Amino acid sequence: MNRKLLLLALLFLSSLVGYGQVADSTTTMTDMSLEDLMNVQVVSASKKSESVFEAPLSIGSVSREEIQRSGVTSIVEALRLIPGLLVTEVSNGNYQVDIRGLNNVPPATAINNASNSISLVMIDNRPVYNYFNGGTFWETLPVDLNDVERIEVVRGASSALYGPNAAAGVINIITRRIDQKGMYAVANVQAGNPNTYIGNASVGYKFGKFDFIASGNFQSRNRTETDYYNWATQKKTSADSIVSYFPGGPLVDAHNNPNAGDRYPDPKKAMNKAGYNAFLNYAISEKSNVALSFGGQQSMVQKAFTDNLATPLSTQTSSTQYVDARLKLNNWNTMLAYQFGTQDVAKGANGYKYNFNTLDFVTEYDINFKKFSFKPGVSFRSATYDDSKYADIANGEGFINGSKSLTNAAVSLRAEYKLEKLKVIGAVRVDTYNHPGKAYASYQFAPSYKFSDRHFVRGNYSRSYRGPNMYDTYNSSSILVGSQQVAPGVFFPEYAKVTGDQNLKLLSIDLFELGYRSKITDNFHIEVDVFHQIVQNYTFLVGQPNQVDMANGKILIPQTVENISMKTLQDGITLSANYVQNKFQIKPFVTIQTTQLKDVPKYRSSTASDSVNNVHVTYNTTHKGTPSVFGGAYVNYKISKKFNANVTMYYFSSYQYDNLYSNFAANKSNGIIDVPSKFLLNARFAYKPIDKLELFVNLRNALNQTSFEFAQTDKTIMMFLVGASFKY
Repeated sequence: MNRKLLLLALLFLSSLVGYGQVADSTTTMTDMSLEDLMNVQVVSASKKSESVFEAPLSIGSVSREEIQRSGVTSIVEALRLIPGLLVTEVSNGNYQVDIRGLNNVPPATAINNASNSISLVMIDNRPVYNYFNGGTFWETLPVDLNDVERIEVVRGASSALYGPNAAAGVINIITRRIDQKGMYAVANVQAGNPNTYIGNASVGYKFGKFDFIASGNFQSRNRTETDYYNWATQKKTSADSIVSYFPGGPLVDAHNNPNAGDRYPDPKKAMNKAGYNAFLNYAISEKSNVALSFGGQQSMVQKAFTDNLATPLSTQTSSTQYVDARLKLNNWNTMLAYQFGTQDVAKGANGYKYNFNTLDFVTEYDINFKKFSFKPGVSFRSATYDDSKYADIANGEGFINGSKSLTNAAVSLRAEYKLEKLKVIGAVRVDTYNHPGKAYASYQFAPSYKFSDRHFVRGNYSRSYRGPNMYDTYNSSSILVGSQQVAPGVFFPEYAKVTGDQNLKLLSIDLFELGYRSKITDNFHIEVDVFHQIVQNYTFLVGQPNQVDMANGKILIPQTVENISMKTLQDGITLSANYVQNKFQIKPFVTIQTTQLKDVPKYRSSTASDSVNNVHVTYNTTHKGTPSVFGGAYVNYKISKKFNANVTMYYFSSYQYDNLYSNFAANKSNGIIDVPSKFLLNARFAYKPIDKLELFVNLRNALNQTSFEFAQTDKTIMMFLVGASFKY
């Protein structure tokens, strides 16, 4: 406890470096004009600065001021302030994030496939995608709230602009920059239950054409409970009492040795995380600059990611570093980024630990000609993962068993034609991959029309793809799952033998979208987005007939990664508004959607599963894995120059999680998990005794809605935190 308090104190002291000298670029609500509050500038919709009112795509954003006033405790929790995002907590500080839902598809699948792998998260346009199984490990982001200037979310297929994995959309975290000369320093700390400590600090300096910022952050959070839900017993138990679904005994390693302690070394801890960053920028001229950023993080969390045949939570550890170099020469923009490190995404379970490195290179050029503008570009991405140091690859105990690489090269072109009221945007990008060895074309067509200064309509048709991942492409794992009697008194161990496919078709999303924005009055804006999405080419573990290996004394249960015929059709609408009056602001938003699944495989087998009719059975159904309604509201009242009150709300309707055990064996249905609806109310009250210091109390989940939010993971409790924020 004393060490944590000491760290908090050190972060406070770091902000004192610039006392009396700092040019504070942070504004408060009373400093911002109505025009500022109602006409936010964004860059992610068109890769250029523009008013959110005239953005050609469905986009939402949250500013650093809104983040601070709301009391959210992490970047991922801040996403609950943006329309169109489904954000569910699995343990204290650890979340699942899905753009417009589309989660838990296909049904009866493993938890790792239920995680969001179709959205691209970026930091200043630098992808932070994880290629092991696809998606984002949020705890591994080196930046935290103190580094954020703004978060922008493009809802809907965006691969034509940002490349593979932006299939469902893009979340772009834009970091702070110093905009005034002199010293810069900020620090924010807060602490509360359950043993939660959060701190961020930044110091920087701007002189002449050069500026830099150095930042650090940490989070230490306990779980809200210490037991784990056990699939086999359908109740919560301690880690050392967990019974695996197959073979029915305790959790074991690859050699059948019990290892619950290795898998869960600290059952009470939800998160330990620390990160650091440095941002350097040199302005060559008004239109040219060179920038360098680097940093790293170390983290340990407990969250839902892998299916261990026993319980939804796993322990994950990660240690990563990055370097990001940028060069802008007039109309030419180039980025070269490199990330590397070690991750163990299911500690104690065999095959999940690896070293990795990723390389991203992008160069683009802006061409302007009268009413036309063009942005051609070239990019290259490479991801190499290696588990040979951590698994017996000769016996197939790793998932990829060696060093494997995924690469893609691409050319792209974005074009815009703009008249006084009409704007037409088109984009196309062609990606080639080493696996699968073919080219895929993403494209986007987005016309918009500004009827007047108060009314704006837009349309969008896009096709996007999710890129390949290591799990699907290179999987060659052999996992002990039980034993079976082959003769009286003779038992052979059973191994699930999984084989990936280097020629899988890439998952694709086709998006049809209409949008309308209106400035009802100068201080009241509304937005409506109507969307239809078609998703196909899902991948799935498909079972094959068992094989008895008499020579080696074991039974193989072959499973292959295959594309399945299932299609997902989603229809929905997102409504949002923004009202500002004097010192009061309210931003409500809601998404209403329905999802249909077509041609869903009924059995986890590619052979004739219906023994009577000798056919492979599929069915159509309404998908219950995404809530039909989710949304929230942001409400702020600047009581006086010294007092501010903020209330945020977040809601999702009930939904179901259907994990693989529901169809894994005959007469088993305990994989169906009903997740109840939830209304979360949060409040933050702040007081500024002096201009540079703000003290606050922060209440999260004020109504104490304790139900779990995903797949029998941890309950959520009411959290009470106190803290302070310094700005010099």
